[in-house]
Amino acid sequence: MPDPPLFSTAPAALPEPPEPSEPSPRPSGPPALPDSPAPPAAGAPDAAAPAPNGRRRVVLLVAAAAGVLFAGTAAVLLGNPDGRMDGNAKDLRPGPAPTTGPTLPAGVRCTGQECAGQDPETMGCGGAYARTTAGATVGGAYVEVRYSEVCGAAWARITKAGPGDRLRVTAPAQGGGAARTESGEAGADGEAYTRMVEVGSAAGAPARVRACATLTTGQRGCTATGAGRTAAP
Repeated sequence: MPDPPLFSTAPAALPEPPEPSEPSPRPSGPPALPDSPAPPAAGAPDAAAPAPNGRRRVVLLVAAAAGVLFAGTAAVLLGNPDGRMDGNAKDLRPGPAPTTGPTLPAGVRCTGQECAGQDPETMGCGGAYARTTAGATVGGAYVEVRYSEVCGAAWARITKAGPGDRLRVTAPAQGGGAARTESGEAGADGEAYTRMVEVGSAAGAPARVRACATLTTGQRGCTATGAGRTAAP
């Protein structure tokens, strides 16, 4: 039996081509755009939406900016009640007028009308700031007018008197008003002085002030324009 040949010279059978399939029917609607993203599924988080923390941070920043603006506006309105918003606006309303009262020496606490009805020693009007402008002897007592130029006031003083002896100081009326009067009474030491009446510092004003004494014995007397003279009360 002869050996089979090593190589076959018959051509190999080629596979048959597949039969063409029928084309699928074309959809009736418009073709979908290839670049259009598909709509997100229901319940899926939106990737473009900011996170809740980011939104809260934006709200806080806006609130802080509004607060700063409100505080600045309030400060401007408080410093500029007339409504002028310029930074150079100033309050043009006149301030209180400065007091220009007289300068008093150390220890002196009143002058003029301020001294009326006040104690001359307490207010610093006695001592070195006082002098006698008129005096009179009534019985065994001595009554005098004491005047303080720096205080613009006067008072009566009695010495060598008996307990219960009375004295009075009278300053003439000013500007049509009533005369000003203060009274006192001697104690066990036989001395006393009255509170002050306003006199002023006009020339001759102290000479118009009278001091009168009424003793427990019934004697009465007043100072006049000259020291040492007496006059009827």
